[in-house]
Amino acid sequence: MLSLLGACGGGDDGGHETAAAQQQAQSQGAPHDAVHDERLQPAADVSVAAVRPGFVYRQGKTLMLDGRPYLFVGVNAFGLTGCRTGAPDSQATLDAFFSSLRPHSTTRTWAFRSLGAEGVERVVRTAEKYGQKVIFALADGAGFCGDADGRSGGEGTLKTDAWYGGGYRGAYFDWIRTVVPKYKDSPAIAMWEIANEPKGLTAAVTDEVMKTFFDDTAALIKSLDPNHLVSSGSQAEYVYGTSDFSYVHSGPDIDVASVHEYDYAYQDSRTIVSSHFSAVIGKMQALDKPLYIGETGIGLSQCMSPQARADALRQKYDAYLARGAAGVLYWGWSPTPDSGCDPYSGGADGPGSPVMAMTKAYVIPGDTTPPPPGPVEPTQTTYDDSRFSYSGTWAVGSGAGKYQDADRYTMEAGAFYTLAFSGTSVRLYTSVAPHHGIVAVSVDGGEERLVDLYSTTRAEQRLVYTSPTLPAGSHTLKVRATGTRNPSASDTVATADKAVVVSAASTPPNEPVMTTTEHDDSEFAYEGGWATGTGAGKYRNADRYAATAGAAYSYAFTGTAIEIYSSMAPHHGIVGVSIDGGPERSVDLYKASRAEQALVYMSPTLAQGPHRVRVRVTGRKNAASTGTVGTADKVVVRSKG
Repeated sequence: MLSLLGACGGGDDGGHETAAAQQQAQSQGAPHDAVHDERLQPAADVSVAAVRPGFVYRQGKTLMLDGRPYLFVGVNAFGLTGCRTGAPDSQATLDAFFSSLRPHSTTRTWAFRSLGAEGVERVVRTAEKYGQKVIFALADGAGFCGDADGRSGGEGTLKTDAWYGGGYRGAYFDWIRTVVPKYKDSPAIAMWEIANEPKGLTAAVTDEVMKTFFDDTAALIKSLDPNHLVSSGSQAEYVYGTSDFSYVHSGPDIDVASVHEYDYAYQDSRTIVSSHFSAVIGKMQALDKPLYIGETGIGLSQCMSPQARADALRQKYDAYLARGAAGVLYWGWSPTPDSGCDPYSGGADGPGSPVMAMTKAYVIPGDTTPPPPGPVEPTQTTYDDSRFSYSGTWAVGSGAGKYQDADRYTMEAGAFYTLAFSGTSVRLYTSVAPHHGIVAVSVDGGEERLVDLYSTTRAEQRLVYTSPTLPAGSHTLKVRATGTRNPSASDTVATADKAVVVSAASTPPNEPVMTTTEHDDSEFAYEGGWATGTGAGKYRNADRYAATAGAAYSYAFTGTAIEIYSSMAPHHGIVGVSIDGGPERSVDLYKASRAEQALVYMSPTLAQGPHRVRVRVTGRKNAASTGTVGTADKVVVRSKG
């Protein structure tokens, strides 16, 4: 959760320096893998027969939804429940966010005790409304957003060792007992996370301590909500308490694990897959459990363009899913996006950003109905109870809270209503009340699902059923009064109010295929004095360099984007890059250790056509650099085929 540091007013938590120090401290003891391997047993799969339609479950290391493998890409929207502003996002903001996503997308956010129940309730109901999935973290290992639990060091100083040693059984368990069972019947919950980045403050939080915490908490969650998966919310295996990743995740009630990765030097190193992922994916597969990327991002410190970030994150999605990740969630989303270059930004990408558009349009591997390029907006049609066909005795009720001020009700066992519709899914809304009973819902004559309409207090237009995704075409919804009731209900009333049918939107034609072409420095046009350098690491074993201010090179190309690759070194300076004679962007070629063919610049997306890039030696340098050298090695041009 490195990016949350800026979002909630914290600073750098030490990043990989902290990780290295912790690994060194833990290396003084015996490796846990050697001790615990004989106790590691793959967890039993969730019984498919017990799975409810629309709920995410797992078969071994594969996440499933409605009988099909479920892979996801999505966003971390930590502010939805109140962390960003101190209050939950408005209903209008939530509607705009969830309605813009493709069906069954996954979003990750907070359900911390410090933020209260209102935001969680609002997010769940809105996600239900639009057929979306949410991963909720129930606590914060770093203690941000007021989730302190007795710490004395302020935000970001981590929970105490005593908390992991047993203190979690107090207020934290009380919170779980409050919030988790309330949503056990909601298909909007993808999974519960025990905590966001659980990690000990000192080496006193051993793997044994963390495993006890994981197992106790997961068992409590499962006892309150057997319908949903439980994830650890883990960050990586370098933090106190999770150095033996297999061992701490081997408990029978831990279904899923996560790893968080950030590469703030992306442009220097071209790192796509984090070493932290490679270290743990095999361990989770040996346990026969899924692993997902809970957070990933690319820092803004080098001021990459939004489109360049989108293109780079697409590479990460491709690589992680190809290597066995169950899903990837990027950091982060905010209705008020950042515009600066802070690498620890809390919400760089807003509703209309290229990153968000790419994520919504990303083609999930194996998806037989991939979305088109660009956002997909399904159509929705609402049907009033007057559009239903009834069998048996149904009376008319009226009231301002009902859809179009009226609904229908019956107490006759066997009475039913149907709705013939054309679409890909249907959502059923009715009133719930203390005297309401249980109805049976089916689609196309299939298996009935029992839906309990009992509630301690009356509520109108409550979403009570969401169908699985259906083949596009004609279908029939049937709702039958069973004459049975919850033991707490005083009667068996069944009601009919409205149904919302979702139909896939028409898709625009596919974009032309993008082609990429590499061009050598010998193809550039030079101004001023440039010398030739040679070396095996350079593109085609050669490049050019100049240190005189005003020396420049340019390259004319036809396409939609260009990437510039050059060497970086301790004696290199700052160059100015411009496109088509526009404003220059300063690019620092200084690096403490030399690197060849480093990606130093990615242009914004350009109109398909002829363009010219120009790179100028400015004579300026980073304060740490010993020289002002600029280099020319290769460019990569992207063009629509």
